[in-house]
Amino acid sequence: MLFRNDVPRIYGQRASLQNICGNYPTADLPALQPFKSRQERNPLVYTQSRLDVEDGLAQERKRQQYLETDCQRKFRYAQWVGLILAVVFIACIVVMLAILCVRTNDVFNSVDGSTATEKVATILDLAVEGALNARQATRNVMQVTEFARTTASVAAPQLQRAVNSTNDLVNDLRSWSFHPSLSIAPGVPVVG
Repeated sequence: MLFRNDVPRIYGQRASLQNICGNYPTADLPALQPFKSRQERNPLVYTQSRLDVEDGLAQERKRQQYLETDCQRKFRYAQWVGLILAVVFIACIVVMLAILCVRTNDVFNSVDGSTATEKVATILDLAVEGALNARQATRNVMQVTEFARTTASVAAPQLQRAVNSTNDLVNDLRSWSFHPSLSIAPGVPVVG
């Protein structure tokens, strides 16, 4: 066996193919023959022993361990799909946070004031003003509700009177439909 240190190295322009080939021993090997199993080489001598069968079964079991079943393959695909969905979800969250930062920056830049303290003070003033407007709107709604309640209390007796007079009118029309009579004369009309 030759090691790297045993072979002289020639570098530069002096190196030639003859120098390189002369340093290594030639291989005198026969030509490659096609592979033949033990039974093909000597069919009369070869008999299948119990150890060969067990060895073949062990190799088959080992091969079966490396094959995956349909359930395992589907589970692997489901894991990949879950991983891709998780990455897409995280990417969406990152994009939404970036959009939020950009819009917040635009709002912050549109507020009057040169320093951050002045801008925060202006934003707080606007928030307090909005709260006061909401309080005023709530008071207006309460006043409208009170006005509607008083209107309903005034209108209820008049509505009851109107329903009663309509009931009297319906009764008069029903009695006229059973005994119709019409008189044309000067003076007060008589119905009945």
